[in-house]
Amino acid sequence: MKRRHLIPIILALLGALATASTASAATRFDHTRQAASFFHHAVPTPGASITNVWVVPDKLLAKNITVTSDINGVVTANAALGSGNGGTLNGTLVWTNNCHWKITFVADTTATPSTAPTTTIKLNHIDGFIDNVGCEHHAQLTLKGYSIGESKVDINLSIVKHGFEGSTEITNLVLGKTKYPRVKLSVSTLSTAARLEGEMESDLGNFTIDAQVTAPNGSYHQDLTVTGADLKVESPSFEFVSFHYHTVFTIPNGGCASYMAQIGGQLKMKNWTYTLLGPAEAGAPSPTEIQVSCGVVKVFKLGITARHEEVAGKYKEATLIIALMNTPGTEKDVTSGVGGVGGHFGTIEYQKGLFGYVDLAKGREFNEKFKDALGRKKCFCVHIRLGIVFGVAIYVPKGASSNTYHAKIGAGGYFDAGRVDGSFGCVYEHTTSNDFTCQGKFTV
Repeated sequence: MKRRHLIPIILALLGALATASTASAATRFDHTRQAASFFHHAVPTPGASITNVWVVPDKLLAKNITVTSDINGVVTANAALGSGNGGTLNGTLVWTNNCHWKITFVADTTATPSTAPTTTIKLNHIDGFIDNVGCEHHAQLTLKGYSIGESKVDINLSIVKHGFEGSTEITNLVLGKTKYPRVKLSVSTLSTAARLEGEMESDLGNFTIDAQVTAPNGSYHQDLTVTGADLKVESPSFEFVSFHYHTVFTIPNGGCASYMAQIGGQLKMKNWTYTLLGPAEAGAPSPTEIQVSCGVVKVFKLGITARHEEVAGKYKEATLIIALMNTPGTEKDVTSGVGGVGGHFGTIEYQKGLFGYVDLAKGREFNEKFKDALGRKKCFCVHIRLGIVFGVAIYVPKGASSNTYHAKIGAGGYFDAGRVDGSFGCVYEHTTSNDFTCQGKFTV
C-alpha cells in the first residue's frame, strides 16, 4: 500500500483514540476541580441540579444548586453552601449572564440570635450577598444580632476556606457579672468557640485576657488565660514585673463567674526580682493563687521563697507571704508553714483581712568526719538554722461591723539545732483594749 493511502487511516485511528479519551474523562468529571470554569462560561437551564462546585475557588463550596426558572434571560436557583463543621448556608442565586451572578442571603431576625456557640454560629442569621462581576467574586456578609453576655452585635464576615469568620470590638461587655471594658470578639463557622481578647476588670485592676467561650446548656464556659502587671496593691518598693494564670470554669445561667487559679510571674522589691511560686514548687509555704467572683477578687495570695548559698554548707533564705482575703476564713489558712511568731497569733476568724509574713533565716550544715578513741568512724553532722520572723494582720473580725478593724503585729526569733530548738516572740494587739504579750519555748 502506498504511503499516501496510509495517512487517512492513521488520522482516523487518532480521532478514535481522542474520542475514547474524551469519553473516559467525562465519566471522571470532578465539579470541585472545574467549578471556576463552570461559573465563567456556562449558564445552566431550568431544572438542572449541580452538586459540589466552588462558588469561590478553593474556599467556598456549593453543596447543591437547583435551577428554578429562566425569565427573560435571567436564571434563578436555590443554593446550599457548605460552611464548615457540616453546616449549610442557604441562599437565592441569580444569573444575569455567563460572568455575572449573585447569591443573596436574608437573616431570620425572628429566630433566636446566635450566642457563643457549642458548635457553629447560627447560619440563618447571616445577611448579605456573594456576587461574581466581570468573572471576579465579591462578598458582603454580616452576622446579625450575635449575642454574648448582655451584648448583641453585628459582625462583618469574610470568606475563608470552607467557611466564614469575622471579628468586632465590644466595649463594656458583661459576662457572668464580670466586666470586660474593651474586648475583641472573634467568631468562625470552623470553630467550636468564640474568642475574647482584651481587658477584664477587677477591684485589683484591669487584667489582659485571652479566652475561648462556649455556651453549653445555656451557661457560659470559659477557657481563660490572664496576664498583666500594674496591680492596685503595688507600691514604690513593691511591683509586679509580670503575673499570669490559666483556668477553666463555667458560669451558671444568670449567675456569677467564680473561679480560682494558681498564679505565676515575677515580683520586684527594691532591686531584687523574685519568682512567684505555687505550693508544689520548691516547698513554698503557701499557695500563690487568686480567687475571683463576679469580678471581685476574693483571695489574692503570694508566696515567695528565695535561697542563696554563700559557701558550701552555708546559706541564707527568705520567705514572704502576702494574702489579701475578701472572703471569710481563719488566720491559719495563711500562716501555715511560718515559724516562730506565726504560732503566737492564735486563731483569727475574719470576714476580710490583709495578712503579711516575712521569715528571714541563716543556716549552716556541719558534716565533719572523725575517729573516736577506739578508731571508729564518727560524723559530727548537724544542721543549724537561725531565723527572725515579722508578721502583721489587719482584719475585720467575724460577726463585727464592716468598719471595725483589728490589728496584730508580731516579731520574734527562733533556732533549730536538731536536738535543741527554741523560739521567742512578742505580739502587740490593737482592739478595743490594747494588749502586748510575749511567749517563748525551749526544747531539748
